[in-house]
Amino acid sequence: MRKLILLLLLLSVVTVYGQNGSIGGKITDKKTESGLPGVNVILKGTYYGAATDVDGNFLIRNVAPGSYTVEISFIGYKTVQFTGTKVTANNKTTIDVKLEETSLTLTQDVVIIGEKPLVDVEETQSKKTVSSEDIELAVVENVTDVIAQQAGVVSSDNSLHIRGGRSYENAFLLDGVSVQDPLAGTGFGLQLSANSL
Repeated sequence: MRKLILLLLLLSVVTVYGQNGSIGGKITDKKTESGLPGVNVILKGTYYGAATDVDGNFLIRNVAPGSYTVEISFIGYKTVQFTGTKVTANNKTTIDVKLEETSLTLTQDVVIIGEKPLVDVEETQSKKTVSSEDIELAVVENVTDVIAQQAGVVSSDNSLHIRGGRSYENAFLLDGVSVQDPLAGTGFGLQLSANSL
């Protein structure tokens, strides 16, 4: 009894699979008669499609019977559409196409007008804010290491050079409060406790 049910199940799957058709063919260049590889062949309004192989051959399998619009497109060639292509069960519908070359042209002129000053005279400083989340994710030991990871910052001889300036030429602020050495006015006072961040 089990073998009979299994046999009927397998036969039903085969018959359902066999009710679909396919679309295949060859796409060639009209002048040279050589096959075109990579041509897009799609059935409009469906998810079915294929690309041609090295010789220009294509095959779209398991297409439900019906009437379809086949679109064939390739860069540098005119797009071709075949409306009313009929697919029948257990049959292969053949479409052989010779594509004609076309020149690629732009249909519209694009004009971009814009002005930007080379230097913003109102902007006399640049600033970079580092959030506490960024500091937690960074692999650093102290505040100097956080600053040294920013763009334009070089750390050498235990001092920071920001965009070419020496450590005493830059203002270091933490929550709007200067963290520079109050006696010397330099940036050497960057050794802060972790609780102050």
